[in-house]
Amino acid sequence: MFASESTAKIRISTSGRNCQIAWTLLYDEVVVVLEGTFKVRTKDGLLVGEKGDVLWLPDGAELQYEGDNAFIFYAVQPGNWKEVHSIENP
Repeated sequence: MFASESTAKIRISTSGRNCQIAWTLLYDEVVVVLEGTFKVRTKDGLLVGEKGDVLWLPDGAELQYEGDNAFIFYAVQPGNWKEVHSIENP
């Protein structure tokens, strides 16, 4: 597996508005907050990550990502989760 298949850096820039994305994880995920504030809302509560924080999110978690000008690095396992779950690329 190549690193590009399972890792990425993304910037959540919302021009002063909060960005919210609901999702059910199909993989284990680790998020490193590089800048800003990154929040993850789960059935168990709210996780808040600031610069330098690391969040681990387990496979199957129902969550909502929330960012406020956040810049994050994330990695997932397995990197071929779309193939594992028979999801085709658009």
